[in-house]
Parts: sequence; structure tokens; C-alpha cells
Amino acid sequence: MDTIQARLKAVIEVVTDERGRFAELEKLTKVSANSWKSFWHGRQRPTCDMIEAICARWPHFAFWIATGITDAKYGHVSSRGEATYPEKRRARRKKAEEYWELASAMLGWRRHCELNQDVQMDGVSERNDEIRLLELEIGRNAEQQALAGIEDAGLINDLVKLKTPSYLLDDEHDNKEN
Repeated sequence: MDTIQARLKAVIEVVTDERGRFAELEKLTKVSANSWKSFWHGRQRPTCDMIEAICARWPHFAFWIATGITDAKYGHVSSRGEATYPEKRRARRKKAEEYWELASAMLGWRRHCELNQDVQMDGVSERNDEIRLLELEIGRNAEQQALAGIEDAGLINDLVKLKTPSYLLDDEHDNKEN
């Protein structure tokens, strides 16, 4: 997966149903189904609107779509859940994903209100979203702390192996077999 086009397609495959995919994308992104079809079948490159819409709707994939790099520790994952070199595979950060989704939705709504002067933000809903976002941030931090201890132990073990001369590791391996 070394192009934005390939990564974008990989996300679309995961988040949409094969049947009615383009109509679903049109409904979710406000980009025409015909444009999605043209992109899907290689007749056009993805537009900025397509990339922005997918990244806004599924923000936990945005960093990977743009760079080809995952940063799972902070909730930035690939559509297939794989880690990209040199990152180690990490446990899924569900609270981070929820946080990114709500933050993206809040930003999208704010932009919509700014563009459409006749639409007003509901103060109660906005406050409830801010409260939920703070709750998710606390949950995201707690999840990160819990998982970091486990993952750091594995990283320390890998570091010790890399810093240990191979002839010592071979002797250790030979002693275990005997």
C-alpha cells in the first residue's frame, strides 16, 4: 500500500458494503456516486474532497491515508489493523478512535454552521458533545496508560535482545536445548 489511492480504496473496502458502495459513499460524503465510481475504477485520481470526506468520517485512518504510517499508540491505524514498518503491532485504542470520531464530527458541524449562516449551533448539544469529548479524552488517557505498561515490557525485551551480542543469544539458546 504505497499510494494514497491504494490506502483510500483499502479504507473504503472496509467501511462500506460492496453492494451499493458508491451510493453509500455519496450519502456519507456528499461526493457524487459517479465521482466515486470513476476513482474506484481508475478513471480519475481521488479529489481533495474525497480524501477530506473519508478522513473526516473515519479520522482514525486519516494519518495512515495521508502518510502510509500508523501510530496506533495514539489511535492512528490502518484499515486492516496492521502496523506499518517500523512500528510494532499494538492493541487497538478504542477510546482514541471514539475520541477522533466525535472530535471530527464536532469540527464538521462547526464548519457547517459557519458556512450556513442560517444554521445555529444548539448550545445544549454543543455542551453535551464537549462533555462527552472530555470523558473520551479521560478514557483515552486511561486506556493508553493501561496498555503502555504491557507494550513497554515487550519493547524493553526487544531492546535487550537487540543490544545483546548474538553469540550470547546463541549460547543461551544452546543451553535451553540441553
